[in-house]
Amino acid sequence: AALGDWSHTQRGPLRRWGPALLAEVAWMSRLYLWDQPLRRPRWHLDSEGGTPLVLVHGFCCNGAVWAPLLDACDPGRRSVVALSLDPFYLDIEAQLARLDAAVRAICVASGHDGVVLAGHSMGGLLSRIYAARHPGRVRGCLM
Repeated sequence: AALGDWSHTQRGPLRRWGPALLAEVAWMSRLYLWDQPLRRPRWHLDSEGGTPLVLVHGFCCNGAVWAPLLDACDPGRRSVVALSLDPFYLDIEAQLARLDAAVRAICVASGHDGVVLAGHSMGGLLSRIYAARHPGRVRGCLM
């Protein structure tokens, strides 16, 4: 805005920035101080639940980053798995190997032969690479 690349109508009045900033600080505090250190990722697998949805976290996160989304979901409608590819700082090939092992385990446990991947940030990159390398196991990929 200071450089003049956003008009007032695009950026909105300054009085709206404060609440947005406070909401962002509150959510990031919850995420990094409560959800990730204290909550564990969840698996809800049901052979009747359709193709499992596998949630892949981004860099500096774990599967608990999906907790607010999972809290709002109806687990009876679909099999949902929030993965934790710990530690998050491994090279991409090691992360892909962990993702492959998890997808295989999910397929065995659910009785399905494929999954839908949903990746956030670095998880989106991992999901896209995994889908390209293993198209027979991936029914869809969201990033």
